[in-house]
Amino acid sequence: MRIYLHVCCLGRVFEEDEQPRIQAERAAVEAILDSAIEIVSSDAVAYEVARDPDEERRDAKTMLDDDIRSETVKLTDSLQTRANHLASLGFGDLDALHIACAESARCDWLLTTDDRMLKRAKRLSESINVAVENPVAWVLRFPPQ
Repeated sequence: MRIYLHVCCLGRVFEEDEQPRIQAERAAVEAILDSAIEIVSSDAVAYEVARDPDEERRDAKTMLDDDIRSETVKLTDSLQTRANHLASLGFGDLDALHIACAESARCDWLLTTDDRMLKRAKRLSESINVAVENPVAWVLRFPPQ
């Protein structure tokens, strides 16, 4: 199984917020990271992580991304064209690029904690070529080994 983790999932690992939702998402992402699941990343993840204004958090997410990924999707003109099409459907530019990268890598799932992205992906599921889910819901369906 191949999973693409949206940048917000990487960030959950470092959040200390004790709200039940944050705790559950953090635990789900940690369970995925502790498993043998293949994690795919991309130049889009690296770009978005590099934009984090908090240097300590940015460095931690970069190190985590470096440690967990088994493959990095490089950005190409065809990926950008696909991302532009997805953006025309209503996805934000970076979210569209993440979906295009996950599709290109033939990931089984793209996991995100971003409610807007998740809602739009569910509504447009027939227009995208990767399943999108919240990590908590995904772990409940597919408990990591």
